[in-house]
Amino acid sequence: MRFHGTYNYTAPELFIDEIDDIPSSEYFKVDIWSLGVTIYEIYHRDNLFLGDTRQESKKQICDGEIKVDLSDPIDQLVKAMLIKDPSMRPDIDECLKLCDQYFGPQYIEMKKIKIRTSS
Repeated sequence: MRFHGTYNYTAPELFIDEIDDIPSSEYFKVDIWSLGVTIYEIYHRDNLFLGDTRQESKKQICDGEIKVDLSDPIDQLVKAMLIKDPSMRPDIDECLKLCDQYFGPQYIEMKKIKIRTSS
């Protein structure tokens, strides 16, 4: 497989399967993985996967354990988004439900208001 994209944000199934072998119902879950990595890195201000080589990064992504503080709602969301099995990883609608569950709808609405008014 010819690789396109940033290695450290690549879902594990893209290293293992050919793109054509991934069921269409799970294909967009590669973006959920990448978003989970991004949220982790913004929140923790640290790289989640950072090998010295592409092979080391790939090994961390495919075989490494993702350690987060499960008492923290953001880390709970990240942990769900970084489930290695794409059939078990939430889709975007499930991620939004998790946001409601972990943060409450009022939190999401408050963030929307702050984003709209902070120009």
